[in-house]
Amino acid sequence: MENFQRDLERNRVKKEPGENIRKKWSVLFISSTGKIFNLTYIRSAALILLFFVLFLIAGIIFLFTTLKFVKDDNQNLENNLEKTQTKLLELKKENEQLRIKLAFLKPSETLTSQEKNGEKKDFKREDKQEEKKNIIKDFSKIPLETRNFKIESTKGQVRVNFDLVNISKSDLIISGYVFVLLSNENISETHWMISPYSKITRGKPSSPQNGQYFSIQRFKPVTIKFPGISSTGVLNKADIFIYAEDGELVLKKGFDLNEN
Repeated sequence: MENFQRDLERNRVKKEPGENIRKKWSVLFISSTGKIFNLTYIRSAALILLFFVLFLIAGIIFLFTTLKFVKDDNQNLENNLEKTQTKLLELKKENEQLRIKLAFLKPSETLTSQEKNGEKKDFKREDKQEEKKNIIKDFSKIPLETRNFKIESTKGQVRVNFDLVNISKSDLIISGYVFVLLSNENISETHWMISPYSKITRGKPSSPQNGQYFSIQRFKPVTIKFPGISSTGVLNKADIFIYAEDGELVLKKGFDLNEN
């Protein structure tokens, strides 16, 4: 007992005159033999641990903020890319229409150059050719047919190829618009794909004039492209829509992709 009291006296902190003693946190452990163990600097360790926890929380908040910013930035880039692709498809369609119209203008330009060179023209023959070259816009009574349907899948795009045939005896030039719709009756209409791009309403394009322009007299190979995909996936059916220039649907023909 005397040893215990002596140890306590030894560990007491005595305040000398004029000495400013700082308060410290201490933990005392006493063994069964009466030996005392004094652990100091507990407050410093607690402050260091608190600082570490606050630093960890600040790091988590910073990482979360950065991740959210990057995610929003990626979403904006995706939206801009989608708008750019839509604009590109519209420009391609416009270019195709201009190219076809230019092809019709070239024969008239040739005749004009012949007139400048003083060459004589056969007016009767010209009138007959002009009658044959009249482009008919309302061809609902002229039978059309699609032949040699074929779909090709590559790494960069899916291409649908077919022949558009005028099976009537008419020599009039037929012009209009064509779409290809890839679909599956077991999935939502929002997951279907159409080219050229148009909104799909009740299983068909809602804007006929957005289709790929064509003009034929007897026969024309047609290629419809679906850029950006390498396969049709779960879409197991292809429908070809043919519209007259006035927007009337004159032909719809479907193909089962599982058989091709």
